[in-house]
Amino acid sequence: VQHNLSKNDVLLETSRQCPIFEVIYKIQQLKNRWMELNENILTEEISVKLKEIFSLLVDSSKVTGAPVNSSYPQSPTHIQLCDRVAFLLELALLSLQVKHQKVAADCLKQLRLAGEVNIGQRIIMECVNCEMNLLKTEAKLNDYSKASVEARLKEIDKLDQWLQVAVREGASQAVQAVCVTQWNFCLPLLQHNLRKRIKTPLLKLAQVLEDMQSMVLEVRCEVHLELAVIEEEEGDVEASLTHLQKALLLDNGTHQDRLSSAFQLLQLRRTFYQTSACPEDRAAVLMQQVRDMPPHQSTDKRSVLVSVGLLLAPDDFQTLLDADKTCKCTDIFSLLSRFSEILYCSQAPA
Repeated sequence: VQHNLSKNDVLLETSRQCPIFEVIYKIQQLKNRWMELNENILTEEISVKLKEIFSLLVDSSKVTGAPVNSSYPQSPTHIQLCDRVAFLLELALLSLQVKHQKVAADCLKQLRLAGEVNIGQRIIMECVNCEMNLLKTEAKLNDYSKASVEARLKEIDKLDQWLQVAVREGASQAVQAVCVTQWNFCLPLLQHNLRKRIKTPLLKLAQVLEDMQSMVLEVRCEVHLELAVIEEEEGDVEASLTHLQKALLLDNGTHQDRLSSAFQLLQLRRTFYQTSACPEDRAAVLMQQVRDMPPHQSTDKRSVLVSVGLLLAPDDFQTLLDADKTCKCTDIFSLLSRFSEILYCSQAPA
């Protein structure tokens, strides 16, 4: 169903012959439709389909009897409890993904009534519960108010505890579910003034997924990428390089240019004072130093940017500097702009 490997009418007919197939078909069709819409808002169509699947799962627990089609003589017309629990969990997670809290809450209620839930499934239920709590809280607050950030950090701490339980119990599916939920919770906090507060949870998440050789490669790559940024901001170049190396190994090509550029620049910073570098590399390192400077240090920026100009075009840039002494130009950005215009007009390489 997901990859359209069979004709739709054949899949539909097969799904009608077995309730388990029907649930799989409807859930997968819903996922496909959600991806086609490519919208981050809940539509009436998606809402109706969610409720239809939920009703199918609830009603299936009340139906008994033999199947109508003889092709599946051993398939029950109702869904066994263990399968129904698994489907309710999947539906709850899907409901939260499309922001339908009502269906997610109904799934959670049914799961609690089911009774026969293993430790891994119970942990995933807690993930659903944490996400519902956060959605309810943030609905009453501004996205980045102090209260909203603290509420998110509180749920992140809860998930961190559940991750430890999942690892201790050896519930691999629950481990991955908690990690993905944790990553989604951390995403809004990946800003310059907030990301340090989620460094520890991200480190634990990355290590757990690495230890179990998880196949959620995209999440693992992005976690290491963000950790590299955090370590670089804290001045730990070696740790940042380690995270970038891991991200490069996990990347499917989506972040290739960004990762390669960041890795090369960090290597240059590490060896800048140890080995002689070509002018372009030295200029790149100096430009990064300018980016790292606080906004109020304009004087320091000017001297570094002058050094960049002299490295890239020593003779031409020095000529411009000498000429601008007469007009007392102190704005380095205006100076560089004029220099770029001169280079462009003379068709000289920048």
